[in-house]
Amino acid sequence: GGALRNIATMKHNLEIVIQRSNSTAATNKVPEVTVFSKSP
Repeated sequence: GGALRNIATMKHNLEIVIQRSNSTAATNKVPEVTVFSKSP
């Protein structure tokens, strides 16, 4: 359960980062996040 919660927190943080950089570097962030999300 701990690891899953950790992943959920990281995913949530990534979403915040994406939203913050939406106006600036969204195009650069999207591929990184896509690759990152796929790794368990």
